[in-house]
Amino acid sequence: MQRHDNNRNNTDKGSNESASNDDALKVGEREFRKTKFGLAEEEVRSYVQELITQRDALIKRQEHLAALTELAEKTVIEANNLSQLMMKKSTEQAKAEGDKIRFQAEQESKQIIEAKKAEAKVVADKEALAIKTEAQRQAKLFAKNILIPSRLRLLLWLRNYRVSLSPISIV
Repeated sequence: MQRHDNNRNNTDKGSNESASNDDALKVGEREFRKTKFGLAEEEVRSYVQELITQRDALIKRQEHLAALTELAEKTVIEANNLSQLMMKKSTEQAKAEGDKIRFQAEQESKQIIEAKKAEAKVVADKEALAIKTEAQRQAKLFAKNILIPSRLRLLLWLRNYRVSLSPISIV
């Protein structure tokens, strides 16, 4: 790698590019020195080792991402299941609360109805008593004003009738 940097430095310093290009092979961003038997073995090994390290890191990263993706999918499924469970529980709880409120309302309405019935009975009993009392008063008044004089007239009439019948005897 140091040689690679030296080659690059030499190129950067303005050395003869054509000679440099003949002495080196550029692969991607990397230059390899040419030797008598091919490319510089150390530079090639170093580059291949870097590629292997990068590949291993990418594999680990891919495995990590796959594990995170699987975890995210499981989390979404769990969250969905949990939300459905919570909705079911909320619905059941709301229904139970609604039933409780309805039952309480029915009980309260029954109590109100019974109280109103009792109140109406008291009012009706008072009115009936007032009507009865008034009827009795009017009956007494009627008896006093109508019946008593009528009785007297009847008695007088009977008396007169007997008197007139006295001389005649009916056998």
